[in-house]
Amino acid sequence: AAISDGHCGLAIRNPQSAIRNRMTDLRQLIFIPLISLLPCVVWLIYFYTHSRYKRPPFKLIAITFLLGAVSTVLAIFLNYLGTKFFNLFAGETQITHFLIFFLVVGPVEEAVKMLMVWVYAYRQPQFDEPLDGVIYSAAAALGFAAVENIVYLSNNSPILILLRGQLSNPGHALFSAIWGLALCQAKTRPNLLSERAPIIIRGWLIASMLHALFDTLLEGAGKWHIAFFGILVGTMIA
Repeated sequence: AAISDGHCGLAIRNPQSAIRNRMTDLRQLIFIPLISLLPCVVWLIYFYTHSRYKRPPFKLIAITFLLGAVSTVLAIFLNYLGTKFFNLFAGETQITHFLIFFLVVGPVEEAVKMLMVWVYAYRQPQFDEPLDGVIYSAAAALGFAAVENIVYLSNNSPILILLRGQLSNPGHALFSAIWGLALCQAKTRPNLLSERAPIIIRGWLIASMLHALFDTLLEGAGKWHIAFFGILVGTMIA
């Protein structure tokens, strides 16, 4: 009777339940990072091996991937602040929910990924041809997507992440390739803010708007599965 009170009593009365719970936690600890990282690594290998002229040093790719992963933390913080600020002044409505994709989420996430490339890979002598912008931007974007997948999968069904990952992982890479190419183009111009900044900002804005449009369609896919999922697939193929 003395051990039947509180959590200890429950654990002793239900040892099998406790073991199952621990095994479930262990599977989640292993399964969630694995299923989140694997698609991103596969896409990273794809972009890396499809460099026609030269392959960037693996060390630079790996560091850029890790920096992209770290940038997710900054994006979460900035998205939280931006969403709170936007809702405070505009109110929480369905319209503002979608506007946040275009005014907060898209610009913030593309900006933090671009920042990670700019502070490291962009400054390396190996960053010297247009395809480098695509590869390094893809590395940062896939690192970002890997951590984002972990966060998403922790709160959703694994089936959803399998469907979502087929689009969002290459989506991150493709959108980021726009400002990646802009960085390459800017690097060929004189090292003046007036020369380089407009090119980079334009690439960032285009990527941000496409990213926001993608998120809007993805959000719709959660409510009208068949129609919007077809639109998403068509958009990615196009």
